[in-house]
Amino acid sequence: MIRLPRMLSYVVLAGSLTLPAPLALYAQEVDDAAAQEKAADEKAAAEEKTDAAAEPADAAAEPAAQEEPATDAPAEEPAMEDDKPATEAPAEEPGTEATEAPAEGEEAKPAPVEPSQPAERGLVDTVDNFWHYTMIARYDLATAAGNRILNAGAKPEEVLKAFEEVAARRGRTRGGAAESIDAAMLRWQAIEPLKDVSTKLAQLINQGYGTRKGDQQFIEDTIKRLGGGRRGYENALQVLRESGEYSVPLMLRYLRDPKQQELHAPIRDALRDFGRTSLSPLVAAADARDVRVLIPVLTVLGDIGYDVAVPYIIKAGTEPNAPNSVRVAADRALAKLNFNGANANPSDLFYELGEKFYYDTAAISADKRPKQTPVWVWDERRGLMPQEVPTAIFNEVMAMKAAETALGIGEGQGDAASLWLAANNKREAEMPEGGADPVYATRPPAHYYNVSLGVERLNNVLARALRDRNSAVALKAVRSAQSVVGQSNLFQGGQRGNAPLIDALRFPDRTVRYEAAMAIAASLPQQPFNDQQRVAPLLAEAVAQSGKPNILLVVSNEAERGRLAGELKGYNTAGGVGAGGALAEVGALPSVDVILVAADVNDQEVQNVVRQAAENARLERTPKLILRNRGGGEWARRAINDNTISVARGVNGGEGLLKAIEDARSRSGGLPLDEKVASDFALRAAQLLSRLAISRGQVLDLGPVLPTLLGALADPRADVAKAVGDAVALIESPQVQPALLQRAQEAQTPEDVRQSLYRSLATSAKFHGNQLQERQVADLRQTVQAEQNADIRAAAAEALGALNVPVQNVAQLITEGPQPAGGGQEAQPEDAPAANAR
Repeated sequence: MIRLPRMLSYVVLAGSLTLPAPLALYAQEVDDAAAQEKAADEKAAAEEKTDAAAEPADAAAEPAAQEEPATDAPAEEPAMEDDKPATEAPAEEPGTEATEAPAEGEEAKPAPVEPSQPAERGLVDTVDNFWHYTMIARYDLATAAGNRILNAGAKPEEVLKAFEEVAARRGRTRGGAAESIDAAMLRWQAIEPLKDVSTKLAQLINQGYGTRKGDQQFIEDTIKRLGGGRRGYENALQVLRESGEYSVPLMLRYLRDPKQQELHAPIRDALRDFGRTSLSPLVAAADARDVRVLIPVLTVLGDIGYDVAVPYIIKAGTEPNAPNSVRVAADRALAKLNFNGANANPSDLFYELGEKFYYDTAAISADKRPKQTPVWVWDERRGLMPQEVPTAIFNEVMAMKAAETALGIGEGQGDAASLWLAANNKREAEMPEGGADPVYATRPPAHYYNVSLGVERLNNVLARALRDRNSAVALKAVRSAQSVVGQSNLFQGGQRGNAPLIDALRFPDRTVRYEAAMAIAASLPQQPFNDQQRVAPLLAEAVAQSGKPNILLVVSNEAERGRLAGELKGYNTAGGVGAGGALAEVGALPSVDVILVAADVNDQEVQNVVRQAAENARLERTPKLILRNRGGGEWARRAINDNTISVARGVNGGEGLLKAIEDARSRSGGLPLDEKVASDFALRAAQLLSRLAISRGQVLDLGPVLPTLLGALADPRADVAKAVGDAVALIESPQVQPALLQRAQEAQTPEDVRQSLYRSLATSAKFHGNQLQERQVADLRQTVQAEQNADIRAAAAEALGALNVPVQNVAQLITEGPQPAGGGQEAQPEDAPAANAR
């Protein structure tokens, strides 16, 4: 017969707690529990005799916990393993009462009873209390205990050890099996009152795991336990899995030590049982020359069964100086992997492996949870050595190493050099902020290799990035191309079409398009080529960029357009009703980052939007975000294979809409364009337009972009307005000089911009003669005579002289100089004599 445990009696009597399910799990093994209760009671009795002053300081610092009252439970009832030993109720202190003071006419009510909180003599006791209170659903006390753990100042590995000790006693599932700490933490995090504290504890415990991973003494002690029979092996293997690949170097060191012969077999078994975890260090160890290491490594790689090991096995077995025993071991390993290496080219195998690493499809990969991941290198004297790289670039580093091996072997069919370049650019692009790569820390930046290895390989890198829709790599490749591409090598293989740089003009991300247009414009092309009509408009579009994203709205009614525009206050918006109304407003935006289709726009209009955008040079690769109240129909299916289409369900505003927009941009390969970057694009594009305008023989037509540039003369960024003025001054058109003069004479134009625009007007006059009307010339004369700012007046005078128009009142100008604003002489005080009095 199983009796109610003593703690259950407390819960029932207190009336404020309910019986949680976990208690039922411990009403078993009566005899053992009774023995434990007896020991606990004896301990409690001894503690009661201890003077309060002997209590630890940290326990005394805690608020005194109200003890639980004694119960009527029979003395022979067994205590549960997971319950605290009962203590006698403390005697009342003078002046205190056990009941609340009743109001007049009311009966006295007993004071609420809280579970006892035994004194905590260390971290293990606090963890034990935390675990205990989670089991009886006293989440307030569990939270308090959890916070005491967090504030104890203990090291993460100490907290981990304490939880492991408590889990060994308390961690039980319904089936009686041991519950891991991780499983318990996940369970607690699902309980709202415990979510915050258990999440913080889980983070601390994970730090402990991380510290333990590299604890060499801990690993070595555990390796020695591998030889302790089957049970000892299983237990040691389970512990070594926590250290994972970090335990492999010591295991290989033991294999080299003839004094550890009794551990060699269990170590080989453990390396095999590690499975995929041991692949990364083992393939690095395949470079070993010591047969005591190399032969077991090759054997284990064959046993593990992943073909990622094939290139390393073949390389080891085909080394010119490899002994016959190594060749035999390599052949056996390949046979286990079902690979016929008779005619295999090691260089090609490493190239193919590098491709897998580049695309993150290799069996060797990084655990995404830690920030750092080891790249292993074999040193014949010191053994396996880890080089910790940011996890985000692990695959890129491994791709580069595989490509280097392929290049070192030589005679391969793959373009390992271009793969290495691409991986190097991708490595830099994906490097976390503040990250460092010790493997390639001493190498020059990727740009150095991009330009030094030639245009053909750089074009290969760009072509790969365009295929992959990898904006970051494409951007780096295009920027490097700007340093080496010119008229002689602009077109790959002498063709004026299908060159990666020209293909980049159609890339979804506008920053890549702008950089490609700048690279082509800088080469001042002298022969026609495909898509040449895209270059100048892209440069003009870059000039107009402000860093604020632009959204084209497709709606079913004007009210919805107004609502969405209000939701998108951080964006520039334009648009209209239906596909036709929206696309008619494209010119109102300097560029279009996302086409946003409202939820109530019907499928036929969506089809029109997608079709017409594909026919528009500015919009063909622009991401389309289609809102739907539910489902997604055809568009959800098309979005699977078309990354320019995204569907968002149940999103019509707020943060959800903003996130959907940014996700659509990111999915299509778009990079953010902030104000600083936008201004840089604008200045560079304006300067290139100036070069194109003054160049003779270049084939790019600037006429179609002139209206956009004249509008940019009013850009609020002074440097941009000045650069645009310099550019348009070189374009021959009757619209240029009047626009320059008008903007220069506007009062709200900043003084430094006015001065620059007058000088641009002078430049235009020097190249193209006078294209102003008489009234405009008269306005300019007035500025020359009356402008108060001497620098502006001088610049206006330059423009007037360059226009080569007759100068009125030559004698007056020479003898009297410029006149003040308003005409005539400056006003004099009434009692002052005239300046020209005789």
